[in-house]
Amino acid sequence: MNPAFTAPQLKSFLSLFQQHGMKLVQKWKDDIASSDSPVEGVMINTATWFSRVTLDIIGLAGFNYEFGAIENSKNEISEVYKNLFLDSTLYPSKLDTLFRAFWRYIPEEPLHLIRFLPTKEYKRFLQYSNVMRRLAPRIIRRNEASGNGKDIVSVLARANETLDPKARLSDVEVCDQISTLLLAGHDTTANTLMWFFYEISKSPEWQGKVRAELAAARARVVERGDEDFSIADLEGMSIMHACLKESMRLHPIVFRLLREAAQDDVLPLAFPITTKTGEQISQIPVQKGQPVTISIAGYNRLEAVWGADPHGFHPERFLEMDKAKQASVGVYANLLNFSAGLRACIGWRFSVIELQALTAMLLENFEFAFPEGAERKKIVRKPAGLMLPVVEGYHGSWMGLRVRALQ
Repeated sequence: MNPAFTAPQLKSFLSLFQQHGMKLVQKWKDDIASSDSPVEGVMINTATWFSRVTLDIIGLAGFNYEFGAIENSKNEISEVYKNLFLDSTLYPSKLDTLFRAFWRYIPEEPLHLIRFLPTKEYKRFLQYSNVMRRLAPRIIRRNEASGNGKDIVSVLARANETLDPKARLSDVEVCDQISTLLLAGHDTTANTLMWFFYEISKSPEWQGKVRAELAAARARVVERGDEDFSIADLEGMSIMHACLKESMRLHPIVFRLLREAAQDDVLPLAFPITTKTGEQISQIPVQKGQPVTISIAGYNRLEAVWGADPHGFHPERFLEMDKAKQASVGVYANLLNFSAGLRACIGWRFSVIELQALTAMLLENFEFAFPEGAERKKIVRKPAGLMLPVVEGYHGSWMGLRVRALQ
């Protein structure tokens, strides 16, 4: 799949990100203009809109397929995705938790049959799988007919054809990649945006700093006669980058990784642990086949790595950081959000460019703050497979912010 994720290939999607960002901007401006208080702004559940815009983007960039979620939230894909993780992975029953502990001892073929279990959790993912099994072949047939597409699946299909027949992905496997890309490249970015605007709404000082940086960059764009930011413009916005990185550090959307040791090994600890008995442990032995849970959320808040107040939003830590003194972990900003090593997220650059483009577009056009009564409707994080924002009394993701259009 590497040919579909080269840097030039991903940078070519910037204009697509910006076009959909502008669609979202116009939708919000229309809603604010038609409200009772256009000057003060309106309360918008950004969770819903970020999910819709990232769905449309992955549809076109990934498959050259128009979902139309920004214009119509009732399309088939939007509907099947609605609360998918909350309904299927949050607070599993004790019996189901025990059952899942034995999955690793069940042969692969019979294990596939668990998707037909009649409980709500399994029925929701079966519903999603059935929709994708209908949609994926349709996407592939249409892309084959159109010829030299630049979307990710078209590039993947052409690369697949150049391989030895024994090494190629089967038609079923290519279809399954569409489901994987949609699942991995949609709600993850949407939720990263939600938590970024949550933090920036709590920090008007940093919001102002990013907006000032955007204004200076926009002046340079106008001066050279361009219409919008280039990749170089976005990459040069150090304050916006620092705020994005700090938000991602505090709110990793995938909060843990599950791995299995491929061989016997010993893991050295950078920071030795003192047990309750007073024993000092500086290494941990693991056996081949042993399950290993890696806490991204825990690593991202280690004071020994990130400095003072690791639980607070302090973007300056990324502006003042001495990179020479830090170990290089992960593929982006020394964070584990995109994993690391051979299993690192193949689409991390795609996500980062998308985050930069949408963040710049929205902060240029709107001011974000918490609505009145926000303290009574506290947003909390819930580990539903992804780290989702929810509030009591509302079923679904909720990131309600007051959004005011800038003149």
